[in-house]
This record gives sequence, C-alpha cells and structure tokens, in this order.
Amino acid sequence: MTIGRKRGPAAGSHLVELAAKLRIAFALVTRAQRQDVPGKLTAVQLSALYKVDLFGPVRLGDLAAREQVAAPTMSRVVASLEDARLVKRRTDPTSARSFLISITAKGRRQIDAVRRDRTDVMTCRLTALGFEHQRALAAALPALEALAESAIPGVAQREVERTRRARGLA
Repeated sequence: MTIGRKRGPAAGSHLVELAAKLRIAFALVTRAQRQDVPGKLTAVQLSALYKVDLFGPVRLGDLAAREQVAAPTMSRVVASLEDARLVKRRTDPTSARSFLISITAKGRRQIDAVRRDRTDVMTCRLTALGFEHQRALAAALPALEALAESAIPGVAQREVERTRRARGLA
C-alpha cells in the first residue's frame, strides 16, 4: 500500500509532530545500530540479502524494485553476494532468459548473526534506560508493531520469528 504525501483532514498538528518525532527516533536508533554492529557487508548488501531472505527466490528486477535501485546496480550487489556464497542464482523455470536469486545456508547464518548482534545491542540500550522507559516502550510495542505491519504487511511477524530462531528460541 502506498501512502500519499498529503495529510488528510484527520492529520492534525499533534499527529504531524508525533510522526516527525517517531521518524527521527527510528532513524537515529537505526543509524546507531548500524554503527554499533559493524559487519562484513555494506548496508546495501545486507538490505538486499534481507530482501532475498524475506521474498526469495526473487528475480533480479523485482529485487531491484524492492531496493529502489536500477537493475545494473542490483546486479553488481548480487554478484558480490554470490561471490561471498551468500546467495545463489538459478534459471527461472518460467523463463529461460531470467534467473531467480535465493539465499544460501551461509547467507542465512550471516543474517542470523546480524540479527543476534543487533538484538544484543538493543538489549544493552534498553538496560541503560530506567524501568519506566522500559515499561513505556513495552506498552507501546503493539502500536509500533501495527505501524510496521501497515508499512510492510506480513514482514514484522516473520522478522520476530526469524529473530527467535537466530537466538535459538524457536
């Protein structure tokens, strides 16, 4: 679902301010997480690998569209992931001129390690907060999950399940 940029009549100034504060908080936490958990992959490679894990097997053009980059750019990213044996290509059975990209066991282990590391960093950040802030975040979680679900349907719950698996909790 694509949401337009125009605010409807129900979007009062309080919602605009809430949206701005949430956007800033999410962006800063995400940026800090990327900096605190350096990995072997670039942010672009990791994002593509996540998408292949979530939506694969996937065609190169579809992956490029999901990542909002040109096909030649995504082709280079996929080639680097393939060189690292994190993804593999196989001919698309519906079109011999196309191929499908899927994640390998090594690619899945790489993503699981990133999930574990980022969860550990978030756990440390939460530990540093006071109990009241921890409780407030826990109470806000259903609303945040609903917000995530409205942005990308079906992905939030799958990410929770994959994170549990990565931590050995599934």
